Amino acid sequence: MKLYHIGSEIIKEPDFGSFLRNADFGKGFYLSNDRDFVLRLAKMFKDSAVYINVYELDTVDLKIKKLRKDKKWFTHIYRNRRNSKDTYEDYDVVIGPIANDAIFDTLGMTTSGIFSDHESMAMMKLGNRYTQVVIKTEKALNSLKWEEAEELKEEDIDNYRQLADREEKKYRKKLADLIARF
Repeated sequence: MKLYHIGSEIIKEPDFGSFLRNADFGKGFYLSNDRDFVLRLAKMFKDSAVYINVYELDTVDLKIKKLRKDKKWFTHIYRNRRNSKDTYEDYDVVIGPIANDAIFDTLGMTTSGIFSDHESMAMMKLGNRYTQVVIKTEKALNSLKWEEAEELKEEDIDNYRQLADREEKKYRKKLADLIARF
């Protein structure tokens, strides 16, 4: 499986100890099989070089959990982002949709009674369906091989930043329209 990771440095050997902890799918090294999506994340890096690292993951003998946008996915992300026990910590790799950052706003409005569970799920299903692949164990990390890194040009970063901003505006409009219908 070809995977991509964007960052301010070339990462030939990801360090298991420095993995993200309270992200969507818990502790792990976050990548995507969608290069175009990863490039949209360039907007997060300001005043530094930006590299897209390319890897190959050998999935043979790895325990993989695949998620889809449903209530289990929503609950799992909410728990992980609140540093609860990782439901899928026994898996080497977790693959599934990326949550938009409105998940906490949506959940807060749901738990306060403003929106029903059904309405919350409708909101969470809005937006693009990008996929993340999370390396969760040393075994999976040992199956991940770095191939190359490309430094992005400032012009490309600006183009992807603008694209991501346009997508975010469209998403926010769809969300506002959906909320108005409730």
